[in-house]
Amino acid sequence: MKILISHVGNTLNYGSAMMAASLVAGLREHLGNVVDIYCECDDEHLQRLRQASGDNSLTSYMSVKQDARRGRIRKAWAYAGLRHPYSVKIRTDFDAFIVLGGDDLSETYQRSVPCYGLMYKVIRRGGCQVILAGQSLGPYTGLYKAMAKRLFKSTFLVTREDNSYAFATQKLAMRNTYRGRDFAFTDLPNQEEFSAIVKRQGLDRAPNLVFVPSGLAHQYTEDVNAYVQTWRQIVHDMAARYPSHKIVLLAHVLAPERGSDRWVIDRLMHDMDASLRGRTIVFSRSLQPAQARAILGCGEHVITGRMHAAVSACCMGVPPVSLAYSEKFFGVVGKGMRLDHLIVDCRNNVWNAQSVREGVLSRVSFIDTHREELTRQISDAVQEHKAVVKGQIAYIADCLVKGRRQTENGRTQLHGRSPGLHGGAQTGVCHVGSFSGTRKDI
Repeated sequence: MKILISHVGNTLNYGSAMMAASLVAGLREHLGNVVDIYCECDDEHLQRLRQASGDNSLTSYMSVKQDARRGRIRKAWAYAGLRHPYSVKIRTDFDAFIVLGGDDLSETYQRSVPCYGLMYKVIRRGGCQVILAGQSLGPYTGLYKAMAKRLFKSTFLVTREDNSYAFATQKLAMRNTYRGRDFAFTDLPNQEEFSAIVKRQGLDRAPNLVFVPSGLAHQYTEDVNAYVQTWRQIVHDMAARYPSHKIVLLAHVLAPERGSDRWVIDRLMHDMDASLRGRTIVFSRSLQPAQARAILGCGEHVITGRMHAAVSACCMGVPPVSLAYSEKFFGVVGKGMRLDHLIVDCRNNVWNAQSVREGVLSRVSFIDTHREELTRQISDAVQEHKAVVKGQIAYIADCLVKGRRQTENGRTQLHGRSPGLHGGAQTGVCHVGSFSGTRKDI
């Protein structure tokens, strides 16, 4: 069986790399060597994925590139054709096509729904399974909602938070939906080995304040200078409140360049007071995702504009303060981890420097006052999430095996029920049969 995992081409986005490493390691555990796993990435990112997942048998697959000058309508029309080069190669070369989440299908990028939806439908019609794994889906409005309902209704979907699950099952009537959690909620392969960076950088010798300023300034405000200045003030406010703590600036996304966190950190360092520079450690070069997680775990406080940095902080037992620019923060961290009260809502391009600063500081004060209770709550939720992720990986493996058997038998569909979170039957119907618990006999 040949499986292609897509949306893993940028391992310099540590969130994407975490999800990829978790999925690959899990599938290999369940399916062993009966499958060949291909990753849609170049050789550089393939090597990083091999190191992150511990799977040296991964193979690189380079897709047919699209003309970037095409408009969305022309792209959608091209994908709708059965003879489109990309779709033809996928359904010809592979038995299954796994599209790894995040937020490519979220409300932030709903204009891409026609392109993605048509492409997945064409690949499915060619006899290749399509599984959307760990996705934030919607919420869409208007025409995009109507198109999504038609295009995605038979697609296999494993959500990563309950808001997407509710939207997929209730608003889009998607039949093959599994109620899951973000793949990053798991112990990363070789975590202990990669954690050595903590001692090398001396982060274990003093308390730390970890800041992850998102490079996606345009998602927060059109005024880039105001955005950077607000982050500068947040760092200074925290440094003044905790004068004995080290300041750690961590770039959680390094590519693509236009959204890299590095440029924000560079500007923060350029104008930083000399008194603070001696307390500051910068991580703006390439790391393995497990190294980034270890660094976040050293923070007494973590202030982040990257959602997966908040996920890693939770996995390391640190209550994060998140500056949220999209719904995914509220689904994955807020509702999923029951930490809505630690999120500063910065959606809809509404950026008020004073309210953001006050929002961060008030939440930091809350953490200081309720740290023991929060730590216990986070620990319980993380353990629950890890169990769900383990189950959803086993579920995907089960889908792949049963789908392969159906292909070999000349049949295309089996009807059953999707158990989803906690193993309870949900409203969705899965075409590949039922599953309950973690399968060890696949």
